[in-house]
Amino acid sequence: MMIFSPGSPLELILDEARRFARSEATVLVTGETGTGKEVFARIIHESSPRSSGAFVAVNCGAIPESLIEAELFGHVKGAFTGAHAARKGRVALAHGGTLFLDEIGELSLPMQVKLLRLLQQKTYEPVGSSETHKADFRLVAATNRNLADEVAAGRFRSDLYYRIFVCPLHLPPLRDRGIADLKVLFFSFWKKLGDERSLDDGVFACMSAYPWPGNVRELENFVERLAVCARGDVIVPDDVPLSYRDQRMGAVTAEPLAGRADDVSAAIVGQPGQTEHDWLETLPGPAEPAVSVPLSVGTGMSPTLDVRSRSSVDPGDSFRLPIDLSGHLEKLERGYIEAALQATGGNKQASADLLGLQRTTLVAKCKKYGLEDGGRFADQSRTPVGLRIDIDEEDRPLLSLRGASFKIAVIREDVIDLVPLDAAAATAVDRSPVAGSVTIDGENLRVFGALNEESNGFMTLQLAIPLERSQLVSLQRSMMKRRPRAS
Repeated sequence: MMIFSPGSPLELILDEARRFARSEATVLVTGETGTGKEVFARIIHESSPRSSGAFVAVNCGAIPESLIEAELFGHVKGAFTGAHAARKGRVALAHGGTLFLDEIGELSLPMQVKLLRLLQQKTYEPVGSSETHKADFRLVAATNRNLADEVAAGRFRSDLYYRIFVCPLHLPPLRDRGIADLKVLFFSFWKKLGDERSLDDGVFACMSAYPWPGNVRELENFVERLAVCARGDVIVPDDVPLSYRDQRMGAVTAEPLAGRADDVSAAIVGQPGQTEHDWLETLPGPAEPAVSVPLSVGTGMSPTLDVRSRSSVDPGDSFRLPIDLSGHLEKLERGYIEAALQATGGNKQASADLLGLQRTTLVAKCKKYGLEDGGRFADQSRTPVGLRIDIDEEDRPLLSLRGASFKIAVIREDVIDLVPLDAAAATAVDRSPVAGSVTIDGENLRVFGALNEESNGFMTLQLAIPLERSQLVSLQRSMMKRRPRAS
């Protein structure tokens, strides 16, 4: 079921989808991740003459390239190692119904050729068989990629593109659907969880300013997180996680911290009423062993890039519109992948762990960006030289980064605020991506992001992979051990 408010842009799109459903034409659903492409595919199936048949969904990006052909066309017994019995493929299961190919842009070029033959001739052969079978299905495909750009780049066949680009249906991202849709979706998920608490209007002010890159799927997870973590009878803006609040990029505040004393998602602090810098100045305590982090430098990002999300662009910012957002994000992604490969000496599994990806996903992205040869990064990896949390002569926590030392002011879930000990040395620090991991109290934390200089003399290490609440708790405990004991 597609949920939206009266006057939503989805009203016209839904009418168009139902009109497409009455035909046998192939439908290509496009849109960002989490916008509801599979939901619309099911609506098309249920509104079509084939609704009594099966709806068979295949995620082309989740199946290894070596198995996708057998998954689609099936195989006979003994066709390959492990094929102990014959098996029907998804095409056969969709006979008389609808075949939904999600993330069709992830198919390899050889597999695209076989799919094109299937669509043109309506026949196929199971793997290991020479027997031709007839196919009877209606195709609905979906992708979050711009297939026209993929064709231009040589990653998607033009003949297949024109074969599936018959009835295009583009779904807008959640941020373009308006606050009314946002509220309707929120309360739908809220009701589903059975939570009857009321919400302060400020919560929706935070939500409307957030860009929702994960769209409806991210909103559903956000609602569940809010229901679980909020403690009061009324949900207030302070219950909203920091990463979802509308803040100016790079802002560093030193206001007294209020609210719950154990709210470590906002900052690591001392006693209530202290400012972040007051707490820093009273930090000396018993020294503990240094904690080290391997460091590596990527080459795919601008040195001044700030990777935090923003809900609006200030008039004074040096942005020029229109921009190639897709190309910009690809450069950003490639830069982080390069940084991870360099940090691990080209080890794909270690790089995937650092990036929070599955190894197969990383391998596909390396192939996309021409980074398959991980061995060329072997001599570029660096052992613990750059990023380190130490204790200086006054027993204060320091972070050493590429030869410059910083006092740690605040550690949030997505940013570490730093105070340079030597402004001149800090200014000369390389701003390339930082990749590594830090072990505190036996827990390994991924540290992966970009260093940025703020106008007020502070610097920030913006984390591309935010720390989790449990990780912040571990950090707080470790840091509090270094606070002076009461005499």
